[in-house]
Amino acid sequence: MKESLGTEYPRAWGCYKKCPPGNYFLDPDDNVCKGCHFSCKTCKGLSPYSCTECAKGFYWDGDKDKNTLKCLDECPFGKYKNSTTMKCETCSIT
Repeated sequence: MKESLGTEYPRAWGCYKKCPPGNYFLDPDDNVCKGCHFSCKTCKGLSPYSCTECAKGFYWDGDKDKNTLKCLDECPFGKYKNSTTMKCETCSIT
């Protein structure tokens, strides 16, 4: 592998200045671009769970403002899978 300098990050055949768009994140432990968690269609950031879009069959849950968004295949108790918004929505009491 070619040595990386400055803000470039290693890849199998050279170096990136940052991770390519899509399904990669920058692992801060070794400065290597790695694949997203399988629940993410795309990710960006410093974690394999930093999804920017959920994979097919997964639904958004959490709070964007609190940085707790994640992609889940099953919604937590009190929420349902909304196939239109692809989010776990809170059940309304009627």
